[in-house]
Amino acid sequence: MFSRLTGLVIALMVAVMIFAGCGKSPQSTKNASATASNAQSSASIGTDKNPIKMAMVPSLDTQKLVVSGEKLAALLEKETGLKFEVAVPTSYTAVITAMGAGNVDVGWLSPVPYIIAHDRYKVQVALKTVRKGSTDYYSFIIARNDSGINKLSDLKGKKFAYGDPVSTSGAIYPKHLVRTSGFNPETFFSNVIYAERTIESLWQSITNRSTQARFTASREMMRETGCSRCCRML
Repeated sequence: MFSRLTGLVIALMVAVMIFAGCGKSPQSTKNASATASNAQSSASIGTDKNPIKMAMVPSLDTQKLVVSGEKLAALLEKETGLKFEVAVPTSYTAVITAMGAGNVDVGWLSPVPYIIAHDRYKVQVALKTVRKGSTDYYSFIIARNDSGINKLSDLKGKKFAYGDPVSTSGAIYPKHLVRTSGFNPETFFSNVIYAERTIESLWQSITNRSTQARFTASREMMRETGCSRCCRML
């Protein structure tokens, strides 16, 4: 079973800070005695001393995201001549906070984190991710093969794993689906866990039977984590 996310909740978005001085501390603005070299370094964004900082939400295996991000940075450096730096913070909220503090210039955000970043810090969408010719993506229910779960109502009273609390496909939309199906998402499951540290821990919770089902955005995640051997999509 899968559902298409519509409107703002259908596209992975690249958000960038477009307003000057975002997140700068009062001390930094008052420091009129800064040296000429510091001023030059601050102004020369995209250099070795002041690379363009990109951050990706931890939606996949962290190390794989880092490798992919570094490949992207290398391509951008080749095409633009600018320097880029890539990081994968520990949570979706950490990326939003870093953008608000001016510590990240470009954020690779999913829809709900983008909305939060826009409302709080005036972050604007610059580009949308296109996968296989489409900007759509999905939220799938996956369950253990031996769980007896075949439809949404079968999840009632089960142990469930959400993604990051502000993940669109891993938490926000699943709760919406449960609610619009006539259930209370706060009491529907017997126990829930969130990806508070790593997305890998959620997949492990399925394979080691500490949870029985979860939502995911792609089949690729199932294959990469080995869950396809013990789980299926509804």
